[in-house]
Amino acid sequence: MIKHNIIILSGWGMPYMVWDQIYKLLSNNFNLAFVHWNDVDSLSSFKEKTKKIILERNFKSFSLLGWSLGSLVAQEIAHDMKSSIESIILIGGTSSFVQHKEDKYISAWNKRFLEKMKCDILNKDSESTLIKFNNNMFSKYEKEKSFDFQVLEHLKKHIKEVSAASLIAGLDYLIQTDLRHNLSNLELPILLIHGEMDIICPLEAGQYIKYNTENSDMIILKDAGHVPFFTHAIDCYNIIYNFMKENLQ
Repeated sequence: MIKHNIIILSGWGMPYMVWDQIYKLLSNNFNLAFVHWNDVDSLSSFKEKTKKIILERNFKSFSLLGWSLGSLVAQEIAHDMKSSIESIILIGGTSSFVQHKEDKYISAWNKRFLEKMKCDILNKDSESTLIKFNNNMFSKYEKEKSFDFQVLEHLKKHIKEVSAASLIAGLDYLIQTDLRHNLSNLELPILLIHGEMDIICPLEAGQYIKYNTENSDMIILKDAGHVPFFTHAIDCYNIIYNFMKENLQ
């Protein structure tokens, strides 16, 4: 298989180390570019930073791999740069992170929780906010395996590298971005990988994308939470590799 390009779009407030194992595995078969959000400061910064990296790497064609917040950015980039994109991979993905009860869309967070997180960060409580969020990313099974503690140690170091402004920009992005009505325009091959026990982006959020797109496959990982590429790295690698092999010759 030709060594295709993949742009990895990370999630909100997480340390790089969660990607270490899957990144190493994927780098054997693909050219990778990684996008973090440590220095974003506005809603438009997410797309702008991604497009800047695409330009810097001179990727003429590529696939997008978006996790959590990054899944929203991937959908936005796919809408803007359709002719350059070969496929989309969404891990713990959603088309709207917050609820829209007027449309009976409830497989998401009440935005009041995110507004409270913003207030806590403004009150210089970034560490406990991120630690609480980290605790929700893992299933009971994964916590029994101490995956949450593995990330926690790195998260405490990561907090010193990420600005409060970027964390707040990320929460604003999650609150305001609603891409549900764009799903029918995603005609590219789409792979959805979702943890069965994900409570950050509930399984129903991924299924909503599946039901509203024409060319998508969904793999549900048993006992997995919101970070299956970390807790089930080899499984995720094999799923992604086989998807890319099947869809991109």
